[in-house]
Order: sequence, then structure tokens, then C-alpha cells
Amino acid sequence: MYHHIFNVPGVHYGETITIVHFGDLQMGTEGFCKEAWQEFRNETKSDKNTYFIGHGDYEDWLRPSMRARLYGSLSHDDSARKQLDDRVRKYQDDVIDKMDFMRGKIIGFCKGHHDFEFITGMSSTQRLAEALGATYLGWQSSIRLILARKTHDEKQGRSTYAYTMVVTHGNANARRVGASTLWLENNLMQGWVADQYVMGHGCKSAAWAPVERHTVRRLGPPGEIITIPRCMIIGGFSKGYTNGWETSYVERSGFVPQPIMWGLVRIKICKKKAIADSRGINRYTDILDIENVNKGPGAQAFLYEGGA
Repeated sequence: MYHHIFNVPGVHYGETITIVHFGDLQMGTEGFCKEAWQEFRNETKSDKNTYFIGHGDYEDWLRPSMRARLYGSLSHDDSARKQLDDRVRKYQDDVIDKMDFMRGKIIGFCKGHHDFEFITGMSSTQRLAEALGATYLGWQSSIRLILARKTHDEKQGRSTYAYTMVVTHGNANARRVGASTLWLENNLMQGWVADQYVMGHGCKSAAWAPVERHTVRRLGPPGEIITIPRCMIIGGFSKGYTNGWETSYVERSGFVPQPIMWGLVRIKICKKKAIADSRGINRYTDILDIENVNKGPGAQAFLYEGGA
């Protein structure tokens, strides 16, 4: 498991910081939705307080089982392997160009199942992160977001706040959303204590708060501190079912069609005295107000047939 600290530049009181979670693009396949990616780009590129975390499968470099066969067949032919690497690099350069609008605002990239490993030992996700000046997060990573509050005169204040996340590509590939949410609760929440848990992989989408966590005080008066951990499965940009021109592996496997989605975590520094009182903390303490939502393409097409 990787560990990463990301410092968000000075934040004003009441100002919203948005963390965008995205993944499962599988660029290069027929199912990749270019229109949704364009809308995603237009919605997120202009906000200076928006940052990005990638959750893997940005391209489609074969499934792990297929890669093992391919690498095995080329294991004694370095020349052929280098030619393959060159082709992959050329294609990935186009993917890097499509993500260039995020440059300077990327918290990190997780790897996914559809990674490609070059003969040098570097993976396609590591190359993507290096090209865009981002941190490589491996399969799973903890992230500590540090928010430093600015004063009204634009000077950096002394108050800093931390928001912790566990992010991963994930392994839950169930047919139903509920089974994927259960996987996250059983495999991430049970092992790591954090404020937020985010997973990709299955093209499912959900945002929920499964429990209210009560932590017994170690210092000060007796009692407990109450926090609400939040969970998210972010969806993806790949349409498993195409509209009339191809039968995909998703269709052949009998999976349920899933909506195209990405995830948004909005963080705002504010004061809520009543909430502070109810959770056992000083009522004059600043609170991080969190919004945890899935977002998809705004346009929804409806077809009406016959009748008035």
C-alpha cells in the first residue's frame, strides 16, 4: 500500500475544494464514451479549486490473463517486444494529451487491471503519472489532504486541516451495486480508519455513509468523538452495451448496463456549532463540511413514441 500527502494551497473560509475521482475510461475501445469525457473535461478544467485522483484502467492494454500469454510468447524476442512497446507508447501519448488539462492539479494515479508493462519494468500508469507530473499511487494508497486556511488579507493562516482517504482501483466485479458496496465495506473499512473510501473497477456508482463511527476519547473528559466515514464507487466512462453496432464482452457475460459516472468530494471549511456540540468537540472549532456525490453527463435523452 502506498502513502501520499497532498497539500492544497491556501483555502479561504467557506471556499469549496472539489476532489474529482475518475477511472475505467478504457480509451481505445468501442465502448469509450468520447462525449461524456468531453463534458467531464469542460466541467472540471476551469475551476482552480478542483483536483483529480485517477482510479485505473485509463486505456485498454488487455486483461491480465491475456497479457501473461502475450508476454510469454515474446519472452525470447526482445526486438518484437521493443516494437510492441513503441506502439503502446505512441498510442499512450494520445491518452496523455487528452488528460493534459489536469496537469498541475492531479493528486495521483492508481493502477488498474488493464496496465501495460514495458520491457524497462515501467508500467503504463507510471508513465502516465510521470508525463503529467503526478504521483503514482500503486494499486491502493492512503492520502492525507492538508488544507491550510488563508486569512482575509491573503496570508497563510496558522490553521490547517487534514482529510484522509483510502483510494484503490478495487477488485469487486459483482453484477449488482449492493455486492460492490459490501466488498468496499468489508475489505477497506474493516482494515483502515479514514474519512473517505473510494473505489473504481466495476463501472458501478454509489455514494453512501454506512456507519456513524464512535471513538472513545483518549484525552480530556470522558466520552466519545463521533465521525461519519464516507464511501464512494465512482463508475466509469466505458459503455458496456453499444447501440446497434457491436456485441461487447459485457453483453456476452450478461452484466447489467451501468450509467457513465465519476465521483465528486466537495470539502468546505466552516463553523457549525450545533453539529460540533453533538459530536463532542469544541463548538468554536472549524468543521470540514463534506459532500459526497456521483456525477454523470448532464444531458438525458427521452424518446416518446406515439400518443400526444
